Amino acid sequence: MSESTSNLAPDAKPVPLNLFQTLLGVGFSAAIAVGLSRLALSTSQKLATAPLPHGNATAVNVAMAVRSLLLGFCVMGAAIFGIIATGVLVWKLQQIFTRVTQVAER
Repeated sequence: MSESTSNLAPDAKPVPLNLFQTLLGVGFSAAIAVGLSRLALSTSQKLATAPLPHGNATAVNVAMAVRSLLLGFCVMGAAIFGIIATGVLVWKLQQIFTRVTQVAER
């Protein structure tokens, strides 16, 4: 069980992503983040106008919990994908800046 099974050869080097691939990933992540944030906004507006059930305390508590969880998941997903898009974009800009400064020093 202590053997590691890897598909990569021991001397294989990872292939760096080019600018287009990175920007494509940032675009996908940003699009998902914007979509989830719009979904959260429209869901919150729709749920604000919908009445809660009345008469049974358990039904009211379950309805409020479902509303909170639904909005929480949408906002959390939007935040995660937004942070990923921002982080990958800043990382690629850092790589470009490093390459430019290395070429300028030569």
